[in-house]
Amino acid sequence: MSLLLLLLSCGPTLTPAEVPTAQPSALERLPPAQRLRRLSLDLLGVLPDPEDLDTITANPSAWQSLREQYLADPRFEERLVHLFAERWRTRVDVFDVVYQDFGMDPSEEYTYEKSVGEEPLRLLARVAANDRPWTDIVTTDMTMANEVLGDIWPVSYPDDGQGWVESHYTDERPPAGVLATNGLWWRYTTTNGNMNRGRAAAISRLLLGEDYMARPISLANQDEPLDISASAIQTNPYCMSCHASLDPIAASLFGFWWMALYSPPEEIRYHPEREPLGPVYLATDPAWFGAPMSGLADLGWQVATDPRFYSCAVESMAESLWDRPVHNQDHATLDAI
Repeated sequence: MSLLLLLLSCGPTLTPAEVPTAQPSALERLPPAQRLRRLSLDLLGVLPDPEDLDTITANPSAWQSLREQYLADPRFEERLVHLFAERWRTRVDVFDVVYQDFGMDPSEEYTYEKSVGEEPLRLLARVAANDRPWTDIVTTDMTMANEVLGDIWPVSYPDDGQGWVESHYTDERPPAGVLATNGLWWRYTTTNGNMNRGRAAAISRLLLGEDYMARPISLANQDEPLDISASAIQTNPYCMSCHASLDPIAASLFGFWWMALYSPPEEIRYHPEREPLGPVYLATDPAWFGAPMSGLADLGWQVATDPRFYSCAVESMAESLWDRPVHNQDHATLDAI
């Protein structure tokens, strides 16, 4: 968790020259009790125990050993779930497929919706809490499931499993980490007209920090009336400024293309036989900003090797821990991290 620790210790107040040196960090300059309070709130989401406060008061250098204890505490992984939820926003109170579709009792609605929405968040948190390579979030064949998801989704949840455990899908979906989870694509769904473009935009925003919807595109200077036909996406330069890169990513996601919305048999499974529909429907082959792809199987690796993937991870974690947007004056510090 070197990224998390650097962000905790540096804070937004250090100059770039201070980051890689042995100078006392912003965290280290705090009084011992305040330092422990900061660590406990950031890592565990709770105030420190009185016993820990007594320990650091008696021995100010004990904060590092306490930090290691917090990183090994089960509450740390739970804390990460909540941090990631602020950015990924997969916790919602309704999905296309609702709890009644699985014969659940109304009393199980909240547990059902919470379970679906937390699947991708739990995967992110498990990778981070276990100090695995961050690229695992888009390349691993693992997912996270609990008893609810183990009953309704095609996952290898153990018969004696309790709570959230590492599991695997059994429906031939490629290993692509969060990009292959039902929880992500049940949250970021699509329509017949959108054809996975919204999903491709979500990938760019969440994993690259590039928001297509924030691009300053103007259609006011066109000489002719605006052409909104499908062909305009490939011929109109205003449209192509986004769609030239967006549509090839969307073309790689058609294993999650559902012929009928609100259908459990459709939406719980990956459909590898539908992967060829992407190039047909979107009239473009799968590609990652010009680099050809075979489909979802390549998508995770393309994300993992994109330099923006790493800068986005640093900036998004900084915003979560600093509890404010990243500003231009922060970039030198973040680049060093």
